[in-house]
Amino acid sequence: MSDAERVLIVGGMLNLGYGYVTGLFFAVARQRREYAHRYLVMAHVGPYMQGAMLLGLVFAVRLSALSADNELMAAAALVFSSIAIAAKDTINWLQDVRDEYVDRPIVPRILGAVGAPAGVLGFVMLAVGVFRAL
Repeated sequence: MSDAERVLIVGGMLNLGYGYVTGLFFAVARQRREYAHRYLVMAHVGPYMQGAMLLGLVFAVRLSALSADNELMAAAALVFSSIAIAAKDTINWLQDVRDEYVDRPIVPRILGAVGAPAGVLGFVMLAVGVFRAL
């Protein structure tokens, strides 16, 4: 197993675990109100989607024609992105942000501004490696 595969597996499992943890808070919130806070929903569901994606991308790494170093860089960027976005949504929820584009909280803005491009970069790198191998 390559280092990139290990990074994606660990990142995927951590995301899934975080989804379960935020699910506990989601359940408590739903017992008290009809709807949970929008950023709690995002902090709960997002890691499930990111975790499944990261685990699925292990297969892409196995197909990739990139060097091991480039695969590791792509995997690290994807995992960093998922962590940054989960942290952004969690902070928005804890700070009771109603709309991050209106309220513009500073730390979540920074996390989003670095997390989203990191995810795009990691995905594009890995996609290039897969398409080169096909």
